[in-house]
Amino acid sequence: MKAPIRKIPVRKTPVRRMRNMLLAALCACFWAPPVSVAADQALGDRWAKGTVRAGETVYLYAPMGGQLEAFDLSVGDDIRQDDVLMQVRPADVPAPFGGVIRVQHAHIGDIAENVIKEYGALCYLERTDVHWLKTSAATAYDDAANRDIRVGETLRVYNNKTGVNDKKEAPGRVVAVNGSDFTVEFPAGIFNIEESIRVYRGAGSEYKDTDRVGRGKAQRVPPIAVAAQGVIAGILVEEGQTVDRGQPLYVLDAADTRYETAAQPEVTALEDCVLTALYVQPGQYVAKGQLLLTAAPLHALECAVDVDELDILTLSVGMIVRVRLDAKPDRLLAATVERIAPLGKKMLDTTKYEVTLRLAGDDGLLLPAMHVTAYW
Repeated sequence: MKAPIRKIPVRKTPVRRMRNMLLAALCACFWAPPVSVAADQALGDRWAKGTVRAGETVYLYAPMGGQLEAFDLSVGDDIRQDDVLMQVRPADVPAPFGGVIRVQHAHIGDIAENVIKEYGALCYLERTDVHWLKTSAATAYDDAANRDIRVGETLRVYNNKTGVNDKKEAPGRVVAVNGSDFTVEFPAGIFNIEESIRVYRGAGSEYKDTDRVGRGKAQRVPPIAVAAQGVIAGILVEEGQTVDRGQPLYVLDAADTRYETAAQPEVTALEDCVLTALYVQPGQYVAKGQLLLTAAPLHALECAVDVDELDILTLSVGMIVRVRLDAKPDRLLAATVERIAPLGKKMLDTTKYEVTLRLAGDDGLLLPAMHVTAYW
């Protein structure tokens, strides 16, 4: 009679026990249903993952051509309504001298060259800081040195009177020479227009006939014609206005631009947004209408979820679904199916269709790029 076979239990070593535990864990990862599905069966039989995005895009363009002033903006910045985001420094026409605008020919939108062709200038500037004496070396004391006049030379202007209350004098400067004719410029407000004056070399308070280089009458400086090239995008002065040397008179833009009203150099936010893209940098020259940045209004957020091809036919536009935020899983939001993309996206061995969901209200919870899960 054969003795019964005794089964000897196999003792598992720590190594074998660890291997079995790892195998069990791997099987659980590959074969167990997704935790989100198992935990949320009450929300619906189907689900899809996606993100929050802007439902609208705001495009801001350069209001005029010019150079961008310094600004401090970065993608992701909050933008508030009426914030000045950038400012364009346009080309301008500075006043060549101080004086008074006497005639204004230009209008917004005019091509400067056409105005000049018709009227000779955009405007005329009457100088009020200086007067002139136009004279000739023929009126000088008969000496060869007195007939040798140089541009830029400093002279003395005198009315040839000796009375305490009648004597007037001022420094003068030669601003033009044409053969024996020359022009002396001196400060306004000292001599009366048409008052007879003489011009001398020399120094001190004594005026010698031998130092006289010319004589004539004080007169106003002829009006200066202001010219430029391009389109008039802004007019900064008006007739009768007193301006300083270097003060901007006009704003200019490229010849192919059009203006019906004066250009506004500031780029202003029209509503609360988040900056999503920036296409320029400080100091860059831009053209009118050039795209500067895009932004996303925070009041117009939506969800975009990728729905599997096996589930896409269960959805229809107008259908209500529930949305859960990954950042706040205890809150559910109602959403309406707004659009189902007709073209799918190939992902591994399946196809996904983008579905756009419009939220009924988010209580300020949503931010762009947040992850969500939709259930139905």
